[in-house]
Amino acid sequence: MVSAPGGMRCAECSTHSEAVTGTLDTTDRLGWAISSALFLSIMGALLIKGTGLAAMVIGPCCGAAVGEVLLRILGKSQKPAYLKTLGIGSVAFGTIIVFSKLLPNLTFTLMTLPPNMADMVYGLSVGLALSACYGRLRAAVG
Repeated sequence: MVSAPGGMRCAECSTHSEAVTGTLDTTDRLGWAISSALFLSIMGALLIKGTGLAAMVIGPCCGAAVGEVLLRILGKSQKPAYLKTLGIGSVAFGTIIVFSKLLPNLTFTLMTLPPNMADMVYGLSVGLALSACYGRLRAAVG
């Protein structure tokens, strides 16, 4: 018996270098990363739009979640500029989709803000989401 990454194996089985667990191609990972990041961005923008002043807390959490999902799916082996661009782009695109009223039936309101204050709060919380996503990716890949 020989010690192998998957546990103890016989000498004949340990000579094979096949992966013990399934792996995904880079194109599969990229597709999953883009779709997951866009989904989280759209859900985060819907939460930002519907929660009023709580959006100041929800925005950075959603941005950091998008960054973390990209890191988990693509890994740290990707180019840092590539990851940062994908993260910032997905957060910005998801926000544009929600705030441009392309999805009018999905909006909800837990707390209303005065119109002049709402734009400022939404803009600030989206900016915080973008900076949190960038900060999370920069902290991991440099």
